[in-house]
Amino acid sequence: MTTNWQREYIMETYALPFLRKGLNIKCGQDSGKIIGFCNGKIKVKLDSGGQAFFHPTWEMIYLKGNEVLADFTTKTTGENLSLIHISEPTRPRLIS
Repeated sequence: MTTNWQREYIMETYALPFLRKGLNIKCGQDSGKIIGFCNGKIKVKLDSGGQAFFHPTWEMIYLKGNEVLADFTTKTTGENLSLIHISEPTRPRLIS
């Protein structure tokens, strides 16, 4: 059973203020329409038939008509990261 708090949790946790049932999504080769939310996942009715659950940001594209609301398919390769970014990403430190 889908409850409102599950949608709100996903909206807050992943900064997806537009999230609602009926939005179209693409995830890899799959596409479909959001029909619910459960256990931190998005429940989708697939265009190819059937249903699937997807992580809210893993390779997802959110669409409203032809408008892209959010695209999580871009990958960061780490090419622009220094050793400081890699070794201590969560601890800010002054460098002299």
